[in-house]
Formats: sequence, C-alpha cells, structure tokens
Amino acid sequence: MIAVMGYGFQGQSQFKNNAGDLMPSESTKMQSLEADYQQASGLANRASYKIFYGPMRPAPCLVLGLNPGGDPEQTSADGTRGANNSVASSSGAWFEQDEHDLLDCQWPENTGLKRLLLPLFGGDEKRIRREVVKTNLAFRRSRAARDINIDQAIEEARPFVDRILATVDPKLVILAGVSLSRFLDHHVQTSKPAATLLRDASIGHVIFNAAWVTFEADLSPRLVVQVGHASQFSWTYAKHDIPGRISSLLAFGHDSAILGDVMRSPDHHVNVEAPLKSSVNKPQSVPRSIGDVGDRHPQLHELADSWRRLGIERQFVKVHHFSSPSFATKASSLNAFVKWCADRDIRDENYRTLLRGLDVARRVELGVDIAVAITQSWESYPLVSR
Repeated sequence: MIAVMGYGFQGQSQFKNNAGDLMPSESTKMQSLEADYQQASGLANRASYKIFYGPMRPAPCLVLGLNPGGDPEQTSADGTRGANNSVASSSGAWFEQDEHDLLDCQWPENTGLKRLLLPLFGGDEKRIRREVVKTNLAFRRSRAARDINIDQAIEEARPFVDRILATVDPKLVILAGVSLSRFLDHHVQTSKPAATLLRDASIGHVIFNAAWVTFEADLSPRLVVQVGHASQFSWTYAKHDIPGRISSLLAFGHDSAILGDVMRSPDHHVNVEAPLKSSVNKPQSVPRSIGDVGDRHPQLHELADSWRRLGIERQFVKVHHFSSPSFATKASSLNAFVKWCADRDIRDENYRTLLRGLDVARRVELGVDIAVAITQSWESYPLVSR
C-alpha cells in the first residue's frame, strides 16, 4: 500500500540552510532545467514561458495546470509583471526566500486551489508552502490555451516535466483543469483506474477522476487525480467533497481490496480530515450520506463522545451550519443536533456540520485552541450551498 501522504516529509530543514535560504543544489537544478528548456524551445526569457511557481524540491504533492496564462507581449522579461503591471510571479529568480506563487500571488485560481489543498493539509498554509510544488504540462505562456498549439507545447515540455516529477517525487499529483487522459498519454508508464469518473450535472464537466500510476523510472504507485479548474469550478470541491475522495484513496492505497467497494459509486467513499498527518489512523469506510448504516451512526456517536470528552460541547453552536449568516435559524446545540440526526439520513448541510465537528475535535486533540480550530474547520468544510 502506498504510504499515507506526509510520512517522511516532516518539515523542510533538509531543504534549507541556517539562514532559511534555499540550498544551492535546488537553485542549480532549477537554473539547469530552465537553460535546457530555453535551448529546446528557442524562447529567450520568462515573458514567453513560466516553469516555476515556487522552489523545485521533494514534496508529497505536485499540482499541474495546463499552461501559464498571460500575454507574452505584456509580460516582463523576468516573468514577475503582467498586463497593467499585475503580479505574474512572486520571484524573478529562483524563489530563494521560499516564495510560493500559490500563497503569495492573489490570483482567483490560487484562491480556488486553497479550497482543495487546505483540507488535505489540516488547514495549515505553511504546509502548503513546503509540501506542494506547482507547475504545468506546458510551459509556453498564452492568454488562452487556444492561442497556441497546446499539444505541441505539452510535447515540448514533456521531458522537463518528467525531470520535475523525478525531483519532486510526489505521492499525489493533482491535475487542475487538465484531463487525466492527457497526463497519462505523456508521462505515465502504467495506470489503472482508482475511482469512477464524476461529472457535475449542472455544468456537464468532469470534476473528479483518478488513477494509480507508475512512472517510467520508478515503479512505486502514485495517485493522480483530475479536478475542475480552480478559477471556475472550485465550488465543486466542497459540493462533492473532493478532498475526502482524495483522502479515501490515499488512505486505502492502490492495492486495497476495499478500494473497489469504497469508490464504486461517486457518492460512496471515506471522509477523513487529511491523509497528510502522521497521526491519522486508517479510517473506517462510511458512505457520504450515512443514513443507510442501520439505526446507528458511528460518526455521529464519535462526534458526541469526542466533544463531551474534550469539554467543548458548549462551542458546538459555532460549528453548526445555522451559525452562518446564510441562515436565519438559531444554531443547534450538540445534544439537539445528535438527537435530530439519530433517526434520519444525514445529508447536505447536516453532513457537512458533522464533518466540521469531527474536524474541530481532531484539531483540539492535537493541541489547537478551540477558537482557532473552529475557524480552520469552517475553511476546510464550508457550507455546501453555493
């Protein structure tokens, strides 16, 4: 079984010197890769391409987009400024100060990606900075993908993306707005489906697909998932609990006999807070709507027991969905919520409240202040309704 993400990635001391700057070997690799790409593509500077969004180093998660946006004619030679002097990169060099575009550039796409990544990393942006690397399948910059021959651009970048894959050595590859088949065609040695393809009926787009893959130089199985583009469809991450689906697959692994049962239906999967914590125990299989588990709801009992044991039950009204300004009804107490849900199917906002409450308990057990835990859990599990 593939290791749960986060194992073996405890901090970034191995990547930094005492001053906190990137070790020379990292920037040297980045410079070498960029010089080789310039030679292969004939492109002279970063006005025409973008490769790096942060340091290129070993990390458990790699995010891949299609190609970098922006008009080459309106982008600075160092790639830091775009049209109307907008920010196009947080570094014009090699991200020596640990800059990370995903966190340091306020782009709509980044705001959307954080809705997916924060639940996977326990709501901790610092972990995203050190444990997520981002790039694209193609490096040529364009205002829209149709402005260039995208297939040629992907093939042009293919050997360099392979070099990035080898350096990052990710356990999870997230394709943000990129089809799974496109990635498999260019970068994968072997693959097998990991989940049922899921479309959102309201938009007709694929919003989740997944496969276990091996790369040519390494036969260790890696999880590759396709999600909707973050700038347009980040609302689907919460609606369809995409972080939970990813967590389920990572927790059970590529060769688990239970995997086929867990993922057979797109609405039937495990929900865990984050597969990236070394302290997370292997979750039990529960459906997305847990009303069909008989007359007992294990997660509901876990919620009640944990909150009472931690002595935080009076804070539950701040977790209940009715505490949101979107609702005019008074928020429910823990006892009232448990009583109401006990004999019902737990769905939609009630199920999201259940997940949010379990998330708070896990954080408090790890030593997080209750107020901070509640804030972080709302970020990880926002309202289902749009």
